Amino acid sequence: MLRALRYPPRPGGSLGIVSHVDFGDFTLCWSNGEGLQVQRHDGEWDPLPGGCWHCMAGGGLQKRTGGLVRAVQHRVVGTSQERFSFCRLHGVSDRQRGSVEASE
Repeated sequence: MLRALRYPPRPGGSLGIVSHVDFGDFTLCWSNGEGLQVQRHDGEWDPLPGGCWHCMAGGGLQKRTGGLVRAVQHRVVGTSQERFSFCRLHGVSDRQRGSVEASE
């Protein structure tokens, strides 16, 4: 699924999207500006730069690897600039997952 998102200006750093983990295996996300943040292992938040692609592991991949790959907790904070992002969520459907598990 491809999602196109628009974030209006939100001065003061209010949340545009609350902290979450994507449900799929991984997400590819591009944005024209700053605002996307990822949570480090110590609980602190790091901003990611805009204008480039980011790949984040999702909850599905964490579950299917038994926790070997950790899902990326992330959020979007508001900025003084309008922001656009395009995200592609990748995952395995339940039907495909059954055939993958059966072949292992």
